[in-house]
Amino acid sequence: MLYYGIKFLELQKMLKIGHQHWLHTNLEAGSVKNNITDPFAVKFDIKAPVLNLDFNSAADYTAKLIADKYTNLHLCLSGGLDSEFVAVVLLRNRIPFVPVILSTRNNHESWYAFKFCDEHKLTPVVFDFTSSIRTADTKFVIEDLVIQIIENATVLKIPIDESIIPNIIVKLLSDPTANVLTGYGDSGHNSDRFSEPMGDVFEITDHEFYLNLEYGDSHPGAFFTFTPEIFKAIITDIDVNKNSQSSKSTLYGLQFRSKTFSAFYYINDALGRKNKVYGEITKRFARNKKFIHASFSRQQLLDML
Repeated sequence: MLYYGIKFLELQKMLKIGHQHWLHTNLEAGSVKNNITDPFAVKFDIKAPVLNLDFNSAADYTAKLIADKYTNLHLCLSGGLDSEFVAVVLLRNRIPFVPVILSTRNNHESWYAFKFCDEHKLTPVVFDFTSSIRTADTKFVIEDLVIQIIENATVLKIPIDESIIPNIIVKLLSDPTANVLTGYGDSGHNSDRFSEPMGDVFEITDHEFYLNLEYGDSHPGAFFTFTPEIFKAIITDIDVNKNSQSSKSTLYGLQFRSKTFSAFYYINDALGRKNKVYGEITKRFARNKKFIHASFSRQQLLDML
């Protein structure tokens, strides 16, 4: 059992994540101290030797373990590379799932989610937040999404961030038996520019686990940290000499696409400028950027695993 920057007396408070709770973090429901003011920290508690699997074998292994534990899987399908890869893995292992698309004005990314469903004859559940004008035929508007994100962040005492969207999807789904799975959890450093290689920097990030923070392991949550096997395989097999999107595209065997931001960010900025109360809430739950990652080199993680 390995500990990183965590006092012994705080261990029992840690959020336990994944298969056999192999990954612990210091996120704590409703704790401003642990979630905002303290640096994000992780602990590995691996109870059995980690299997040495190539990336696709580790993905299949992980998907089958998830299917053994959870039924009625609902996959948050954003249109990004990560969630689409999870969908591919579930399909090739004949694991039934329902795609869930939360649509904002970010049509560039969600376009790929609708394209995937069309190509594979899947019927997604769609929550449409694209409108900013409320009419008799409009169920949601973008401001509703922002309000729900703020409310959830305030309760959980976490930064106001679109990574809370899976928590909101749980609440929006009419099926109480639905188990929500996400494409979160990949540990590679995200390149800001096409010319920026990932480099030998791997980051376990706080927002990957907001769903677990609220719901524990009642939902599978982040696919890429569900087992130490998939976590190990991605850091072993990914090409760190390319930018993150190019590296993922090659590793996943999927069409390259750039990473784009949700329309939430634009509304978030506008509200922050115009609304003093919202601005104060944002400041209260903001987290210092140097606190949001637990960073390692590839070799450090392999030694830990």
